[in-house]
Amino acid sequence: MRHEPADIVSLLRGKKHAVITAHERPDGDALGAALGLRRILEAAGLRARVVGLGPIPPRYQFLLQEGESETAAPGWTQGADVFFALDCGAFDRLADFAHEAVGRLPVVNIDHHDSNTLFGDANWVEPHASSAGELVYRLARTAGWTVSTAAAEALWVAIITDTGQFAYSNTSPDTLRIGAELLERLITPGCRIGVAWSATVSAILPYVRKTSVKPGRINELAGTYLTTGIPYVVSWPLGEKLGVSVESIPMPVLVRNGRVKEMMIQEPAISSALESAAKVDLAFVGLGNISRNSSIMRTGYIGEEHLEEFASKGAVGDILMRYYDASGRYIPMSFEDKTVSLEWEKITKLPFVVAMAFGPDKLEAIAGALAGGIIHGLVTDCRTAEILLEGK
Repeated sequence: MRHEPADIVSLLRGKKHAVITAHERPDGDALGAALGLRRILEAAGLRARVVGLGPIPPRYQFLLQEGESETAAPGWTQGADVFFALDCGAFDRLADFAHEAVGRLPVVNIDHHDSNTLFGDANWVEPHASSAGELVYRLARTAGWTVSTAAAEALWVAIITDTGQFAYSNTSPDTLRIGAELLERLITPGCRIGVAWSATVSAILPYVRKTSVKPGRINELAGTYLTTGIPYVVSWPLGEKLGVSVESIPMPVLVRNGRVKEMMIQEPAISSALESAAKVDLAFVGLGNISRNSSIMRTGYIGEEHLEEFASKGAVGDILMRYYDASGRYIPMSFEDKTVSLEWEKITKLPFVVAMAFGPDKLEAIAGALAGGIIHGLVTDCRTAEILLEGK
């Protein structure tokens, strides 16, 4: 019998201790899905263990936190009350230890292979899904669980390994319509449009209409993975509106360390997308401000210690997670080697960059971007424009 993610969420009510495994000799999808699920469940208040995966390939060792993958010792089911089997088409593809779960623990089978034998007590099997990692992410969304940066990294390794991608401000409607209309008017036949996730830019999407002039493609300019509950994605909804394809950068915009970034950008799909991002004809972006209310703070990618760094270095705003001062001069930050977006030099060479930003908390960011010539066009509201023109 097949089940839905909501059924799994219901099954987990009252559960306190989950054991997670995947098929033997795990690839990036199996390992990433298992680690991602463990980190998500731990954040949701359950004890969660990854057991019996066997030797982890050297390529994926960087994903593991200390003690995160256990050997299945005798009595491994003790204290557990649910057993997850991920990315596994049949029970006999699990290591022998898994047989101890039969009759003792409810088995939750999450997989994306059409040949799955539905061996679990709960079976969520979606052959059209890109990966087990995608399904784990969707389970988290259904349950409303937090997806931390560490969990996101694991899930993105899962998704990248199986070559899948997620398909998918309180501002006045007039301003948003104007922003959408400007975007429509700037489109030329075959042009490449660059975008990145943004609270402000995403707000114009309901007002974008399919145009008679068809652009060539949408290119992401920065890593686009977002945590649960942060609806700032621009590229895929815009691509659907305009009827064109999207070349995505399926990574978080900020990863845990430089080694993670270097490993992930070696993936052909990501390296190609970053190269394409530097060649767009039109970029439509937001500008980040330096405050606790900024979008990047709300996503959880940066914390209080970064606000202190911004202040000490004189940063007033960012474009694609690259920071600048009041004169529009670039300011390298301590997390540059972890940032997944166009480098500053490439941003300044884009032929036409339109920023969408408004409100008193964005004044310094807008003024700095204009002073440095970083942007070529601006969509804002009347009051913000008046203050900028007055030089206040």
